[in-house]
Amino acid sequence: MAIYGLQPRGLEGELVPQSTVLAAAESYLRAINEIYPKGPIHLVGHSFGGWVAFEMAKLLVDAETKCVIASLTILDSEAPDDVDAVVRE
Repeated sequence: MAIYGLQPRGLEGELVPQSTVLAAAESYLRAINEIYPKGPIHLVGHSFGGWVAFEMAKLLVDAETKCVIASLTILDSEAPDDVDAVVRE
């Protein structure tokens, strides 16, 4: 099993950081899709990365992709302020 870590854009000082959780999630999913398009994948996020991992899972579910999410683990993150963004009917 391979493990990949995704570094937030801007840490190295060459690029501007992502401006939103959605932008980061979309960027990470493009990177994952190049390497491992079908899954299953395990998503793990710490702190702000937890929000990004959650958004990545939402995007994959909403798009009804063939990429299976085996697990979503969020460490040391607070729930978003916008409950409607988290709860779906």
